[in-house]
Amino acid sequence: MRQLLQVWMLLMALAFVNDRCHCCLQEERSGLLEIKAWFSHAPRFYELEDWDKDDLNCCNWGYRVACDNTTNRVIELNLSYLNYDAFVAYDTFVNYDADLYLNASLFLPFKELETLYLINNQLVGGLKNQGFQGLASGLRKLKILDLSYNKFNDSILSSLSGFSTLESLYLSRNNFTGTIGLRGFQALASGLRKLKILDLSYNKFNDNILSSLSGFSKLKSLDISGNSFTGTIGLHGLASRLRKLEELTLSDNKFNDNILPSLSGFSTLQYLDLSGNNFTGTIGLHGLRKLEVLHLESSDFKENILLESLGGLPSLKTLLASESKFEGKHFGKGQ
Repeated sequence: MRQLLQVWMLLMALAFVNDRCHCCLQEERSGLLEIKAWFSHAPRFYELEDWDKDDLNCCNWGYRVACDNTTNRVIELNLSYLNYDAFVAYDTFVNYDADLYLNASLFLPFKELETLYLINNQLVGGLKNQGFQGLASGLRKLKILDLSYNKFNDSILSSLSGFSTLESLYLSRNNFTGTIGLRGFQALASGLRKLKILDLSYNKFNDNILSSLSGFSKLKSLDISGNSFTGTIGLHGLASRLRKLEELTLSDNKFNDNILPSLSGFSTLQYLDLSGNNFTGTIGLHGLRKLEVLHLESSDFKENILLESLGGLPSLKTLLASESKFEGKHFGKGQ
């Protein structure tokens, strides 16, 4: 009987330990509470107030924290829009100065982190010795980093090269200009050899960086919309190196017909957005036999050239061309 009792107590102890193992690590739980404190003065801090109130297991702290189902290690942090107030941001009579400087040490406990969203937090850079270089040294498994809608500038580009495991990088709507030119993007490309998605949209980049983008040879999606590209040097260099590219977004720039011949080199493209540029359509599109979606909104292609191009796009399923001016008997004016 005594032996049975001992076995039963052992099984109960193991069950208790097993149950405790389904909680997140104490180190990560403490790390999340430090992040919570970091955002204590943010306009939307209230979204973090319930952390640690009702559940000690940080894996149950809502959509901003995601854990691995097996290890219970934190693998995703969504800290977007915490330091953002929509009402104040659009009120021109309010002096809203709530810039944040990244403190990399806050994220170092999360050794298994794969996804980090920091969208729209008015981040302007990093604290001394606690910027992206420090962050990259600790997050050795990070695959997705989204820094969109912040105030970063060219000074951080080279430090981002330390995230060697990154597959997706979003830098949309910051203060990048490309003034450091080839040096910054060459360093970035040399470090991010696994990168598949790169979003540089709506910054102030220009043709100076185009040649250096060819270093991202694994890219499947590239978005450079909303910048100041003209394409005067052509896109042949990009096309020859980005042999796996499936999505290319060039909208809202200053491209003209000069780049159209070089687009034929992107033979793997399935999605192409040319809307909102300075195309007149005196030259057609050729060689894009896998293209399925084509955006030509706010364009002025000649109808005969356009029809000829469409005949050479056998995989095309969707053509979007609102607010365009295709003059001719098939499309009519302003279709």
